[in-house]
Amino acid sequence: MSEIKWIKITTDIFDDEKIRLIDALPDHDAILVIWFKILALAGKHNRNGLLMMSDKVHYTDEMLATIFQRPLNTVRMALGVFEQFGMIEIIDGVITLPNWEKHQNIDGMERIKEQTRNRVARHREKQKNIALGNVTCNVTVTDGNALEEEGDETKNKTRLDEDKNITTTSSENILELFQSEFRRLLSGFEIEEINHLLKENDAELVKEALKIAINLGKPNIKYIGGILRNWQLNQVTTVEQVRQSEKQHKEKKSGQEVKDEWGF
Repeated sequence: MSEIKWIKITTDIFDDEKIRLIDALPDHDAILVIWFKILALAGKHNRNGLLMMSDKVHYTDEMLATIFQRPLNTVRMALGVFEQFGMIEIIDGVITLPNWEKHQNIDGMERIKEQTRNRVARHREKQKNIALGNVTCNVTVTDGNALEEEGDETKNKTRLDEDKNITTTSSENILELFQSEFRRLLSGFEIEEINHLLKENDAELVKEALKIAINLGKPNIKYIGGILRNWQLNQVTTVEQVRQSEKQHKEKKSGQEVKDEWGF
């Protein structure tokens, strides 16, 4: 994702309770400098608050110490403070900023997204017109039988376009569902992973895995992927089979509890 050239910081930031608590700590200056460096780095890579160098490489504390030119122990201490205060979360080793939206101009970002959607729509319309233009040219040099063939090809292409649009819409809806359940924007890496899950699994199964993960307090793409892989290994291919499997598991667990209680 392209970097953004700014982050939003309010003028009363030093009145914030967490910042004031940090200001009372030893090495508070170093900790605060590291915090602002983290914000700037997150803005530079623009991955919705994930400190990722690329889709597959995340920043470690050692990497941050090198980039920030600060002692490793100081960086680790600062990260510990930030995590304690809820300023960062570390998920599967990835440092994330859960309140990243506070440091962004959401209205401005929405305008950029809307402009991007409009550009994509115009591009698709242009490609469609080019394709239709080619069909028209072909029609002028064919006989009656060829006209029927061209008509069939156009219908097939239209159906393919409609199927593609339905798939795209379904994918967009599921991405919106993930963002709603995660209560934050998705990173580019997460979007790529979700699209991969949708290619490998039925969309309804992906939504069911998301529901289970959320109910277990595990809003994590890797965890959801693990649920889906487990279903694949057990040849569970429909939501109905998932429900049936859960029912059997509960009955088995209930039976085991009775057995333990009565000793047989």
